[in-house]
Order: sequence, then structure tokens, then C-alpha cells
Amino acid sequence: MPESRLPGRLRGVLAALSALALAGCGSLTVSVEQEGTPLSVSVRGAGQSPTPEEPELPEGTVMRGITTPECRVPLSMPLPESWGAPSSYDNIAIYGRQEAARSSGMYLTCQRRQFESINTDVVRGFFMDDDAYEIVSERRGTTQDVAYWIYVADTTGAESTFLSGPARSYGLVANPRHDGTVHDVRIELKTLAENTEEAEMFAQIMEFVEVNGVTFDLPQAPPAGG
Repeated sequence: MPESRLPGRLRGVLAALSALALAGCGSLTVSVEQEGTPLSVSVRGAGQSPTPEEPELPEGTVMRGITTPECRVPLSMPLPESWGAPSSYDNIAIYGRQEAARSSGMYLTCQRRQFESINTDVVRGFFMDDDAYEIVSERRGTTQDVAYWIYVADTTGAESTFLSGPARSYGLVANPRHDGTVHDVRIELKTLAENTEEAEMFAQIMEFVEVNGVTFDLPQAPPAGG
């Protein structure tokens, strides 16, 4: 599992994305660039144990003493108008605008952490593990069942939303804000499950996310009532 560590106080860390990875299907790595320095993100399935050098951590904590309170909220979020008319993201665009009743089984997870001076020009997306993708496709009958989001907010409260891509696609997300202020970074997972049972299935597939060696725990089920 590749790692890249930044000097000092995690300056300019970009918290990237979580990904769907089934136990036994291997891990998925997402590469990003920060001030010309390659970073990496690794995601493992719930059935895969941490490597020996990684300590077991209580829920809601991460390595290096950083605490990231968990938040889970219902999904009812429009897509940015700047995206224009939907094309290959049609299913996700429709999903992002559907009514609350339609998304009653959806959920997202987020972890919050403030880092100094996020200065990433390009986030390079991901390619879904083939075995995991096949299971998703068989279950839901479409290639766009799982969406991954990155939220970057500056201290003024302005927030930019970036979609990393649907399942098994390669996404390219460019130009987050980099004005040198402290940012609040959230890692979020959103599924296109149509009911609580399916949403829970996706939740159980994923256990935690690592960003540059920092582990973010993720809840194992959607909140009660969707």
C-alpha cells in the first residue's frame, strides 16, 4: 500500500475519497498531487485487517491524535449548476435532484478535519476494483450505482463540491480553492441504494479510509429511518 507523508503539521493535506472495496477483492489506491508532491489514499474492505504497524483505534478517532467527529445525514443534495446538462453522469444527476422520499434509503458519511493551506491543483480520480464493480452491477443493474464526493470548505463558509466519479469510472476533479486559509475537509460516501437494506449492504462493505496514513473510521450502517 503506497504511502506519502507530508512534512510538518500535515500542511496542505487533501482528504480525498472513500471507495467501495469488497473483502478479498484487494485494495484501491487514489493518487492526488499537492504542490507537485504525489500523495496517496488507500481504501480497504471491511473484511481486510489493518497492517501490523497500524494500531486499532476507537471509533471516531484517527492516527496522530486527530479526532474526527462522525456525521451522517439524509441525502437530498442538488448537483452544482456549473455542471450544465447531464451527459455520462445522467443517473447521478437525476439522483442528486430526486425527492426525499426517493432517497429515503440513501445515506452519506462524513469526517471533518481542518488542515492548513489546501493547495491541490488536481485530484486524480479512481478506477473501481473489477470484482467489486461486478457485484455492484449485478445487484443494481447499472454502472453508476455508487458516487464518491469530496467537499472542501474555506473559513468563510463557502463550499465547493466535487464528484470523483460513478462506479468503475476514472474521474478528474480540478481546482479546489487554495487561498491559504484553513479548510474543513470531509470524506463522504453516497450510494444509489433504493432502500435501507441495500444502503446497509454498501455500508458494511466499507470500514475505513486512509489518507496519507491517517485512518478515518466509517459507520457500518445508515442512520435509522434513512
